[in-house]
Amino acid sequence: MLNDGDSSASLSSSVVIVFDIDGVLSDARHREHHLAGRPRDWAAFFAAADQDTVIEAGRVAVLEAMSGAEVVLVSGRPERLRSVTVDWLARHGFPPLALHLRSDSDRRPAPVVKAAILDQLGGPAIVTEVHDDDAAVVEALRQAGYAVVHVTRPGEVS
Repeated sequence: MLNDGDSSASLSSSVVIVFDIDGVLSDARHREHHLAGRPRDWAAFFAAADQDTVIEAGRVAVLEAMSGAEVVLVSGRPERLRSVTVDWLARHGFPPLALHLRSDSDRRPAPVVKAAILDQLGGPAIVTEVHDDDAAVVEALRQAGYAVVHVTRPGEVS
């Protein structure tokens, strides 16, 4: 099931470009220390999400992509962060975009969650490009046939 705030999975465009949020559009480095220990403190990590700075290169890439494709955001953030995420996006100059988040109870690894969402969006035939910073996600999506732009550091791609 897609968690985009809309029960419809249909897209108005036959070309979709997907962007991750953390590490691609928002600079989450200031909160990554919450994930360094065991167990990881996901609650503290997500609680500070509204304090992220924007990655300007990511914002520009979204705006440029919108000229020729439908842009969709797919994040491993839990659904409970929807309003924080939508507010952050608006505050940093992003237009309203479809936003797909994992359900609050979904504990699957990010590569599995994101691949499932992309498949529901129409798979590699519809999703023509994905921007993500997680190497495991990048590898899994490439193996599944998606064209992926690997954001290696804020604003840099490989």
